[in-house]
Parts: sequence; structure tokens; C-alpha cells
Amino acid sequence: MPTEQTSVTFPSASKLDLGINLTEDRLVMVAHTAANGVRAMLLTRRMLVVLMDHYGKLLKQTSPAAKAQQKHQDEILQMEHIGALVSNSTAGASAPTEQQQPASIALSLESTHLVTEVTLQMNENHLVIGFSGQRQHASSSDEAAVTPVAAFNLDRTNAHKVLALLNDKAREAGWGLDNLYRWLNNSRLVATEQRPAN
Repeated sequence: MPTEQTSVTFPSASKLDLGINLTEDRLVMVAHTAANGVRAMLLTRRMLVVLMDHYGKLLKQTSPAAKAQQKHQDEILQMEHIGALVSNSTAGASAPTEQQQPASIALSLESTHLVTEVTLQMNENHLVIGFSGQRQHASSSDEAAVTPVAAFNLDRTNAHKVLALLNDKAREAGWGLDNLYRWLNNSRLVATEQRPAN
């Protein structure tokens, strides 16, 4: 379950690739870390729902939308989300580069973990997401213990982009999460319908 406090050290990831394992019905997140190399994380549908729920709520609580009247909050957050998605700003040193299609990477069983815990924390204007999990096909109880796998430090723009990618992959997998956040799922339609000002 996601928590909003962290007391463990995670390997810092600089890049994220996303994919879907349709056979096992899992979202595949490939984190590229300097200290531990490539680490694959498998998220179940249930874990992704919990992650996206806490993720979206945290973005909303720390957005200018939080100060607005309730009836305008989703619209303000949707505008922030669309602005982040169409932003051409380059990612900072602490923000990963996300890709829709994962690169072809030969993953070893030692580097693949089933995510069982997610830690979310907002540090000023950066969202830190830490993933912990159990190594797949562990040969001993020590290897099956839950350990920190990887963490991402995202500025607000990249936090919105990663949330959109997670949402797109859930849609691609047919997981039926489109109603989780109206502001998130309507933004795709609004962004494609934008026209230049006359």
C-alpha cells in the first residue's frame, strides 16, 4: 500500500520504460539506476489502482486547484495536467526520461521484482515515488523479503507525464481505470482538440 512517508533508501532511477505483460496481466516498469543497473518491476492491476489513486490525490492536494472552490478543482487540475503534457521543457537532472515503448532489454530474474509497496512523498515541488517488492523466483526466504527496488524524483511536469503514461498503459491493457480521475481522462480529448488562437 502506498504511504506518504519514507524511512528507507531506494536506488535512484534516471530513466523509466513502461510496457505490459499481457500473459501475466502485469504492468512492467523498467527502471535504469546508476548503482544497481536495470531493474524490472511488475505491478498488478490492484497495485496500479492504489498507486494512481494516491498519486492523483497528492498532485491535487499540492496543486493550485486545492485552494479553489470544490466545483472548479478538477477543471484547474486538468488545465495543469494538459499544460504539463504539452510542455516542451527539458527534464531536469533528477527527472527520468519516460518512454511509451520499452527498449528491448534482457532482464534477469535477479533484477525482476513484484511490487508490493509504494511510497509517495512530496518534497517542495518534486514528487518522489519509491517502489519496494519481492524478487521474482527467489530461491530463499531472504531473497523473497520485500526490499527497496527503485525510486523516481519527478518535478511537477514529469509527475503529470508519468501519471499520464501509467493511465495510457492501463487503458492499453484494458484494465478499466478510465473513471478513476475525470480530469486525467478528459485531458487527452481536450489536448487533441486545442486550436491555435486567431
